[in-house]
Order: sequence, then structure tokens, then C-alpha cells
Amino acid sequence: VHGKYVMLQEPEVRAWALERLKTEIEFPSKHKYHHIHSHLPDEWLREIVSGTFCNAETEIVMGLESSNASKASDQSQCYREAMRCIKDILIPKNRCGLDFDLLIAALLILAYRHKEWREGITTIPTQILLNAVCEMG
Repeated sequence: VHGKYVMLQEPEVRAWALERLKTEIEFPSKHKYHHIHSHLPDEWLREIVSGTFCNAETEIVMGLESSNASKASDQSQCYREAMRCIKDILIPKNRCGLDFDLLIAALLILAYRHKEWREGITTIPTQILLNAVCEMG
């Protein structure tokens, strides 16, 4: 609704999603292709990530990551500078802020599976994004 994932803001839906994420983190599949046997598909996890960014009205969801991220991925820059560039595009534009519980859990699972947080081309790897979000939280 109007560019928001309003269901993620409902307490019952949020609690349900957090429970699923918690279970996946606590009991990851032991199969070689764990993402195939999981109850949480990669696409669902990406929707949680994008919904969280969208609800907070961050620049990253609007595709404005490329200029700051290209600075962040420059090998010559230090880690702290890269994190600052990424955190700049994660600053929420509304008072709701980022839902760190949902966001960190979904990014953690995607990073564990070696999957990108966004389908297609992204300039920020999942692990680096997870690191930046954790520093902000």
C-alpha cells in the first residue's frame, strides 16, 4: 500500500515472521543444499529485507545505492569508511526506523546461504550489508 509493506508492521504478522526466522537460525538444515529444503525460500527472505528498507523509506530501496556503494566497494578505502557510506543510505527517512530484528535475521540467513540480499545486480554484498546493519543496531 503506497510503497509500504504494511503487513510487516502488524504485530501478529511481525511476530509470526520473527518466529520463522528464529527457527531457521536455530535449526539450519544440515543438507548440502539447505536452501532447497528450508521452509523459508530465499525470495521470501529478500522480501523481508526489501520490505524493512521500504517501510523505513531508506535510499537503498530506491536504488540510490550505486554511488555510495561504489565508494564503499573501492578496495583502497578502509572498512570504516565503507561502512559509513553504506550506513548513509540506510538512514530511515521516517520515524518508524529500521526493524532490526527482522532485517538482521533475514540478512543473516541469506549470508549463511551465500545468497544476495537483492535479486539481480547489487553493488553491496549481503555480508557487508549485514555488517553495516549490525553496526547501526
